[in-house]
This record gives sequence, C-alpha cells and structure tokens, in this order.
Amino acid sequence: MQRNFLVLAAVFYVLPLIKFLYFISRHFLGVLISASQKIMSRSNRSQEPVSFFYNALAFIAEVEYYFQFFRFLCVGVPVILWWLVSTITLLTGHHGSLGVPSYIGLFFLAMLVFWHAGQKKMADLRASQLIVMFPDIHPGIFFRKYKFELTYGGIDFFHSDPSDQAWASHMDYRKGRRAQQKKTLFVKAVFDMAYVAHICLSGLKYLGPSYLRAFADQLIAVLGKRLLQLSESSLSVLGAEKLQGLQGKFILIFNHKSAFDFALTPYVLSHITVNNRRVRPRFILAQDHFKDNWFLYHVIGMGKAAEAIDMIFVSRKDQKKSFDNLKQAAQTMIEKDVDIAIYPQGTRAAGNYDRADKRRDAGYYTTVRKKDLNSKWPHLKRGTAFLALDVLTQLRVSGDDQELHLVFIGISGTATVLPKGSLAVQTEAEVVFTIGDVLSLSPHMLDDLFVADQPREEAPLARKKFATELTGVINEKLLSVLNLKFQLLQRFLTELKGQFHYDNERLQVVQNNMVMIDKSSDVVFEILDKIYSLPVSQWNGYLSQLSQMLLGKPDLTRFEILAHDVTEDLLSLKAK
Repeated sequence: MQRNFLVLAAVFYVLPLIKFLYFISRHFLGVLISASQKIMSRSNRSQEPVSFFYNALAFIAEVEYYFQFFRFLCVGVPVILWWLVSTITLLTGHHGSLGVPSYIGLFFLAMLVFWHAGQKKMADLRASQLIVMFPDIHPGIFFRKYKFELTYGGIDFFHSDPSDQAWASHMDYRKGRRAQQKKTLFVKAVFDMAYVAHICLSGLKYLGPSYLRAFADQLIAVLGKRLLQLSESSLSVLGAEKLQGLQGKFILIFNHKSAFDFALTPYVLSHITVNNRRVRPRFILAQDHFKDNWFLYHVIGMGKAAEAIDMIFVSRKDQKKSFDNLKQAAQTMIEKDVDIAIYPQGTRAAGNYDRADKRRDAGYYTTVRKKDLNSKWPHLKRGTAFLALDVLTQLRVSGDDQELHLVFIGISGTATVLPKGSLAVQTEAEVVFTIGDVLSLSPHMLDDLFVADQPREEAPLARKKFATELTGVINEKLLSVLNLKFQLLQRFLTELKGQFHYDNERLQVVQNNMVMIDKSSDVVFEILDKIYSLPVSQWNGYLSQLSQMLLGKPDLTRFEILAHDVTEDLLSLKAK
C-alpha cells in the first residue's frame, strides 16, 4: 500500500521532476523550443511563437496552472509528513515498514516537493518584476508567461514587447458572438485572483512592503483587464478628465452591483493623475467577507493580500467597531497619501432581469435592510458621510487646508457579467464607469461643528445633521451619475405601452405625475427599481397598481404604502 502511494506520488510529480531536470541542465528544453519555433506575423495585440511543441507546452502549462495547488495539498503534504515520520522512526532506532530503496525514493520525492514550492515563490517574484517593467502588459500575455514560468521556469517564450495598448477610455474584448453564461469562467477568475494575491504576498514576504506597493496597483489593474478578457466584455470610462491634475484628498464613491466592481476599479483609475501621482484606491471592505472568511483570507489569499496593501476592513455587525475602522481609514488616507474607495450601499444590489429572463444589470434601491427601514435612505449607510467628516476633522486638527474631494462614480453593466447570487459569468457585456461631478469640501466648513476628540456616539446634533444631509447629497449624486431615474422612466413607459396598451395621452399623464412627485420624493422610482428586482410573475400586479395611482391625483402616502409592500416582498425574497 505504501509503495503504491509512493509510485502514485511520483507520477503526480513527473512535471516538477522534468522542471528540475531542466533547471540543472538549462539546455535540452530550450534547444527543443528554439529549434521548433515559427514566428507568426504580429496580431493586433502581440506577437507570439507558435508551433506544435509550443502549443503542446502551452496546454501542459494550462493544466499545471489549475492542478498544482491540489497536487501539493493532496500529494505533496502527505509525502512530506510521511517522510518526516519515516525519518523520525529511523533516527529513534525503530524499524520502519519502508526498505532502504523506498526510503531513498521517498526522500528525493520530499525534496522535490520542497524545491517545487520554492520555485513557485521565485515564479511569483519574477511575475512581479514583469509588472514593474511592463505595467501595461496585455493580460493574456502576462498570465501565459506566468503559467510557463510556473511550469517550466526560466524560458523566455515571448520575444516581442509584451505591452498592451496604453490605457484607453474604451477597451473591447468582445468577440461578436452570442452571449453565454459559464461557471467555468468564474472558476478561472477565482484561480487568477488567487495567484495574483499570492504574487502580492510573495513580494511582501521576500522583498518587503515598499516593493509590494511598487507593483501591487499595476498588478491589480492587469487583473481587472484579465477579467474583461475572460468575460469577453467591453469597458468604457467616461469623465476621467474631471479628475486630472486635482490636488487634495479623495474619497471615491461608487454604487455596488457585482464582485467584479472591486477588480475593475483599479484599472479604470490607474492612469488618472492626482496630487502628481496616479490614483491609488484603497477599498473599505466588509470584514466578514474578506478577513473573517477563512477560505478567502488564508486559501485564496485575497484578504491577506488586501490587508498587506492597506485596504480597510469594516465590521458590519459591530457599529462602534465600524466607526473606529472608519477613523482608521481617514488616518490611513492622510498619512499614506492614498485614496479611499467606498460603496455607501454596503452590499451589492440585487440583479435585474427582463421578461425573457435575460440579465439586465442591477438595481440601486434594492440594498435596503430591514433594520434600516425607518431611515430616510434605507438603501445607503451613513458611514461614507462619517468618513468624510473624519477626514475633514483630522485635516482641521492638523491645520491642513487641503480640500477633500468626493468623487461620484457610477458603475453599469458589471451585474450583467456577474450578478449577486450567481457563479455564472456572462460574456459579451458592456461595462461603463462614469465619473460624475466632483464635490469639494473644505475643512473650515466644520468650524461651527468642531468638537475636538469627542466620540461620535456623543457627537453634537449638528455633526449628525451634517452627516445625514451629506448622505442625501451622496444619494442624489449617485442617482445623477447613473442616470437611473431616466432609465427607469423609459422602461416603465415602455412596459405600460407594450404590456398594458396605454395610449400616448395616458402615458403623458403618468410621466407628468412622476416628474411632479420626484420634486419632493424618490418614492416612485424606488418602487420601480424594487419591482424589477422581484420575480417577473409579480411585476404586472405592482406595475398596474402603480400606474393607476399615477393616473389619479398623486397622494404621497399611498405611494409610500405601496413602496413598503414592495420592499417587504423584496426582503422576504432575500430571506429565502
């Protein structure tokens, strides 16, 4: 039984053995490649050697990329433990069940496991060097180089300049095919994110935090492009010129629709210059997702890597601790000259679908929580406003007159790629990041509110009022940059015309009343947004009720009751 396992383990480690043989000879594989390479003409992005041997090696590298973690866990670790136990048994004078030849074989196999793990670290460091040299590298070339480095090590299979096109406001990886939903793309994305996290951790461990910060932002930007490439999607960035050359402190405020939001943001902002440097976003992350989640923190490494590059973790369960985390974020922002990125909704909005059950991005008001129903803006948390207040307070205390810029960025399309609650990535989507108007705040606006070193839970009513009013401004700015009300209006009118056969006269009455109500309340648009996040079977009843109310004399109380009913249905759907 033991010998059978030893043979099986040796079979699984054949590829690392070949890599070791190449490592000590440094010639035979390289000669094979150089003798068989045929250089194709330059494509639209890169020039790569293509041959039978290259394609075969590329396939092996692809398999190794996804296989090596499981091999180490299921074979490598048991081999090391078996070797340690066998060694201790021999040293203590006991006779083990292994003969001398088998023990020697086990010893060399264990050393091969150790050596291969070390080579993985070297591949990580070489990947980080590649990012430093070519920050605009094409994601496909970067990950293919990395896969070859992991599998074979030390061979330059690419002789061309690996740079991608320079940063552009529009990138298109679509292939013009019919959109598909694939869970395999999600698995690939998870592996890529895990390897990127481990590249960051290797840089931190062996070369220190300064080296990590030198390449981490560019590496994460390449990961964002990689996810676009995998999902065969396009990305447009609108309004980047509004930030160029600004001086001061920055809080980047986004709506939140998808897990892809995190990965795409660093690339979107990577070539925008503020304070004579590139934008360096540091996210406010949910502690229960990234730090308390053992799998994401230790296995995937995302939480640990995020911690290493100064991301801020906020507790969503302990409000007092959450406030302390926000103060830490403000301090980090000032001391380390980074920019804080935050999602005021606190979670991803529920995905939307059309009547044919096709993905249609995600909502905005749907992030409501039951405990916040009595809040003026139950879909938003006030933490963003308190963070701005903390930054302004610290600037005022230190006598720093820099302005705090609140940058509102609307994200559209990411929930079509990967909505909340799904593991299937959809291809051929259009993703848009729209940078809206910048709201600049001076520390001196707190002159009438400032109370030094006073805990927020004891803050004067004026400060709480300031935070509440700022939350309202944040809501309006996000709605504006998303152009959400116009989109909901057009969708609703189309539904009334197509499904309920409304004539133009009744459509005009509905539209006029919606515009009139909107002057005092968002309630109608809130209702619509939540209706479209419910199952299609519930749409007609609510849409009919809403349209009948809009044909009559508008009564805000009736709309608020309907909003409550729709919200209860949405919350019960979440609870299932």
